[in-house]
Amino acid sequence: MTSPAPPSPFPSAARDQALAARWDVDDAAASARRSLAVAWESTAADRFRDDVAALLAGLDADLRLLDDAAGMLAR
Repeated sequence: MTSPAPPSPFPSAARDQALAARWDVDDAAASARRSLAVAWESTAADRFRDDVAALLAGLDADLRLLDDAAGMLAR
């Protein structure tokens, strides 16, 4: 008689939540990228673009983490 497989340490819902969070972050990043397409020139516009670039760097890092988490939870 074989032993049953040990229970997964992660509930299946956790992967679904990670994937849903990834979709939300991806949507936020797409919106931020679209905001950079506005053609306006001023000191405020330059600061805005710098702030959006910093936001996108953070969102891209979050996307990588969520991809890793979803991959780990799929195992």
